Amino acid sequence: ADTAPPMPIGGDAGNCQEPTASQASVLMQHKNPSRDGLSVDPLLANPTGLARDMTFDGTLSASDQVLAQPLYVANVTPGKDAVFIASEANNIYSLDAATGKPNTGWPVNVGMPIPQGSLPCGGGISPYGITSTPVIDAVAGVIYAESFYLKGTTPSHQVVALSITTGQPVPGWPVQINGTTVPGFTPIVEHARGALAIVNGILYVPYSGLNGDCNSAQNVPYHRSEERRVGKECRSRW
Repeated sequence: ADTAPPMPIGGDAGNCQEPTASQASVLMQHKNPSRDGLSVDPLLANPTGLARDMTFDGTLSASDQVLAQPLYVANVTPGKDAVFIASEANNIYSLDAATGKPNTGWPVNVGMPIPQGSLPCGGGISPYGITSTPVIDAVAGVIYAESFYLKGTTPSHQVVALSITTGQPVPGWPVQINGTTVPGFTPIVEHARGALAIVNGILYVPYSGLNGDCNSAQNVPYHRSEERRVGKECRSRW
């Protein structure tokens, strides 16, 4: 079902290009679509000279719990690398990879997180916000993340898209994920824990139950998918 104006994923809506960046960049969980984590960096070939940089100050808010894998973009702007971190407080950070200081315009809060006590089950995470690892499209310059948040007083899900250089929302986003956009979806017991991915120009956002799955028949992992047109040949799939 078309629920938003067309928008490109992969930097080229017609060709559906894969995200590309420097070999050093880590744009998704475990670096590669295969999730093998293979990363060959000449600087790490001989680790005997490595030491912790004590001047690096990557301090996050005291309320931020981080379960998602941090991501890294080489040359996010000319000569500057960045580390991206998403938290359960629904904060998305872009840190200067050299100093640890937040880049201009960051962090960005994408919604009020949900106290665990407001949910029917799912202990071990409180509050609930961004649990799954985001994915970065370096060609388009966009980071995509799934946020569990309070819309008024109602637990809700959305997929956000932010510019990796400015932190500003991409036009047409966020996309609400609910029983209207995805028939049968029950927001209060669904949660995105698996990492996001972009494959052949399609953004994949996997859902399952809340943490622990609560041993409830109400918490059935969500396997059904819906496609939404976002470009000439590219689509998002939930």
